[in-house]
Amino acid sequence: MQTVLMGAVQPLIDDLLLNGGIAFYGGDLTDRLRAANIAQLDEPDQRALGVAVGQRSARETFNVRIEGIEACADDPSGWPPAYREGALQGLFINPDGQVFTYPTRSASSTAILLRDHPHPDKALCELRGLIADASWSIEFSSRANETIEAMEGATSQIPKPAQETWAAIIDDLKQHSVD
Repeated sequence: MQTVLMGAVQPLIDDLLLNGGIAFYGGDLTDRLRAANIAQLDEPDQRALGVAVGQRSARETFNVRIEGIEACADDPSGWPPAYREGALQGLFINPDGQVFTYPTRSASSTAILLRDHPHPDKALCELRGLIADASWSIEFSSRANETIEAMEGATSQIPKPAQETWAAIIDDLKQHSVD
């Protein structure tokens, strides 16, 4: 019974996002993600969980980033594309639908999420559309240049088939920042 409760998707999403979320100590998220059995969830649940992890990571919660994003590099088959796409979107779009990033980590985390993604360009095209349609959060507006620099620095880590779209996202952000 405890494992079922621990792996329930909506309570986990709520804990990641609700009012800044609960504290996640080392191993907490790993245990809950394992109990949730991400690979067996329906794609909408995989995506929603990924978005919550990405959004919490963008708020500089390092244990969530380590256990919910960086862990994707250690076990590529355990992290399905829908989860990766959700996490990618959460790294750049906050719960209010605004552009928001963790400037020094969102770009490097993107590279990790896309490394073993079967269609990295498709994932970035979706992200590009979301960013284009979103307003900028106050926090992002004040540190957009820092994010853009980090994104430029991470370009070589982005899978080759997706680098053109990555560059287009960077250009879009640069254009928007001078408007």
